[in-house]
Amino acid sequence: MARSTIKFLKQQGQFNTRIAGLVGCDRHTVARVLAEPAEPPRRRRGRPGALEPQRHALMSWIREAIPTTRML
Repeated sequence: MARSTIKFLKQQGQFNTRIAGLVGCDRHTVARVLAEPAEPPRRRRGRPGALEPQRHALMSWIREAIPTTRML
């Protein structure tokens, strides 16, 4: 079952029962697919970033306006 096909047929004005017959699934599945958002929200991974261990030092240097050459 292609979600894009279901959404395309709905845009063409087809009823959920007709779409279910064409695609080969249940009409409740068609309704569920149409209720889902087009792009599911992306999930972020739980791991810290590469600069996380130095975040405190970097933020203090930025607050103190230390030149970038000295930071490096």
